[in-house]
Parts: sequence; structure tokens; C-alpha cells
Amino acid sequence: MYINSRGKLADRLVAYDTALSVLCQHAAASPKDIIHESPCILDLFLQMMHCLCMSGNVEKAIERSYGIFSTTTKSNESHHLSLLEILNCLTVSDKCVFWVCCVYLVIYRRLPDAVVQKFESEKSLLDIEWPVVSLSEDDKEMAIKLVETAVESIDSFVYRESVKSEVNLRSAQLFALNHLRCMAALDNKECFRDLLDKYVEQYPSCIELVLASARIQKQDIDVDGFMGFEEAINRWPKEVPGIQCIWNQYIENAIHNRRIDLAKAITIWWFKSIWQVQVQNLPNGGKEITDDGNSCGSLGLDSKSVSDRFSSDHKQIDMMFGFLNLSLYNFLQNDKTEACIAFDKAKSTASFGGLEQCMKTYVMFLVYDAWSLKEDGSDGA
Repeated sequence: MYINSRGKLADRLVAYDTALSVLCQHAAASPKDIIHESPCILDLFLQMMHCLCMSGNVEKAIERSYGIFSTTTKSNESHHLSLLEILNCLTVSDKCVFWVCCVYLVIYRRLPDAVVQKFESEKSLLDIEWPVVSLSEDDKEMAIKLVETAVESIDSFVYRESVKSEVNLRSAQLFALNHLRCMAALDNKECFRDLLDKYVEQYPSCIELVLASARIQKQDIDVDGFMGFEEAINRWPKEVPGIQCIWNQYIENAIHNRRIDLAKAITIWWFKSIWQVQVQNLPNGGKEITDDGNSCGSLGLDSKSVSDRFSSDHKQIDMMFGFLNLSLYNFLQNDKTEACIAFDKAKSTASFGGLEQCMKTYVMFLVYDAWSLKEDGSDGA
């Protein structure tokens, strides 16, 4: 209300700066409160940048973004110190969002839609889209320099012993994912491959990076080259949720490439080496697997290293993929009854957030694709 009541743009910008200054002073005076102040500071800053963009002042927004880079001399305004103060008052997770948004603004002259839609709520870097963009060589070089500066900044915070946490690690992983997407959008293929190898080694438990590496390896070899998925399965840390998702994507890629024979072989391999072994090792021969979505630990999908909501969600998602794999296995074995039962268990497991609808759409695509291949043969779908 304090900001939105200002009718003139200049007055509104002054209100933004005043509010940010007060919040930053409070956070600096009481570091223990940064975890609470940080989301508000980040949101106000991004809303201010969005306000500039929507009012036709994109260049001013970009100049303010350049103010956080000490090596940049483009800015004609004295916002350098205040932006650094903002950055210092953010948590690692919010720093990642801050940097990605600044780089995105410089490249696309606007903020990411996925972030704008989350004003005044928790923001995620996972859904940010980086469409291919054509920039002049000078602008492209500058964008890459900004990204490199952002990477150095995030690395310096993530690897401090005092700020290590699962949430910070996940934020760093998603920052890396956006770094890769940014390089792909800028058509910097050589840098993309080198970065992908670096990040997969740096974050071996990041499912998005591992799957990206598997898909890239497949593209580099040929349409039948699925070694990347097998390597991902063999390398995946046993204590980290995600293995079921990798198997699922392995199957999906086979179906997508009209290799129903391979998809069937993969599901059999998965069933015998993963599912059947785990069920046989359960008490009472696997009767602990229920329909209530609470069999995560029983199926070997639990992780002793994490216990917060973040990790719980990942275990639940991986459990959902396990039941999807079971459904696909039964479907390709012509056992539609068991396929439906497994699908219902996956649906029950995915009943949190907005994942259920996403899962339904994804599974129906797979089932339709597999059904077409079974009906028409591998050449007919």
C-alpha cells in the first residue's frame, strides 16, 4: 500500500528504495533475522525492476542490474552500493534467484515469467524458460561476463561451511541448471558441454543435471544410444532419492524414439533388478506396500541424510516414479489390471501440490505412445 499508492513512477521508485533501505538496515543490524527479511527484500527489488520494465524504462532497469558488477562501467546511476547491500542481505537461496533474474533481465530485457508470477510468494528457479536469443557479439560477451560474475558470487557463499544446508545445495543445483540453459539460449555449445560435465561432477545427486547429461550423450551418439542413462543409473548415489526417475526417463526415451522393444526390455530389467529385489527384502514379502503413499522407506527410497520437507517431497516424487515404472512394466506385459492398480498408487502418492495433474498428463502421453506402438508396430506410431 505504501508503494502502490504512489501514482507517479518517480514517487513509486523512491518508495521502493526507501522500503528496501529500511529492510536492509534492519537485516544488517540483526543478522539472525535475515532468513525472514530476505524474501521480502528480494520480492521488493524484483517488483521494482518489473515496474521499470513495464513502464518502458527497461534501460534503467538494466543499468541498475549492471550496478552489482564491479567490473562494469555501463551504469550512469549511483545504485552500485545499494544493490550490493541488497545482495548481502539475502539468503543463499534468494541470492541465486537475484542473480538469475539480473542476468535474465540483461539478456531478454524483462524478468522471467516464472518469477513474476510468484511475486509475494516463494520463488523457484526450476521453471524458468530460456528461449534461444540472438544478441550482438558485444551484448553476448557482456551477458556471459555477468553470468561468470554471478557464478563466482554464488560459489563463494555455497561452499562456506557456515551456510551449508540441503536447501542451499538445491538452490546451487538449480542455479547451475539455469546457467546451462542460459548458455544453450546463447548458443554457446562448447561452453555448455564443458559446464555440463563440470556440474554433473560437482552435483552428482542433481536429477535434472544427470538427466540432461544422459540426453546429451544420446544426441551425440545416435538415436539408439542410451548408454548415458545406464551410466546415470550406475553412478546415482544410493542414499539419494531419484533413481526411480532416471529409470522412468530411460523408459520414456525409448518409447519416444519408437523403441517399444527396448522399453519393454528396460522395464523387465528394472523390475528384476530394482523392484522385485526390494519387495522380496521387505517384511511379510512386501505387504507393507500400501495405497496410502507411505511406503517410501520400505521401497528403498528413503534417505537418512535429510529429514526436512524439501527432502520429503523428493522422496515422495521418486516413489511416484517407482509406481509409474511398475505401471508401465505391467502395461507392456499386457497386464492392464495391475497397470491400473500401480497407476492408482502413483496417483495417490502424487496427491500433493500441483504434481498430480502434471503426472496424469505425463503418464497419459506415455501410455498413448506405448499403446500406439503396440497396436501399429514400431514403424506405425
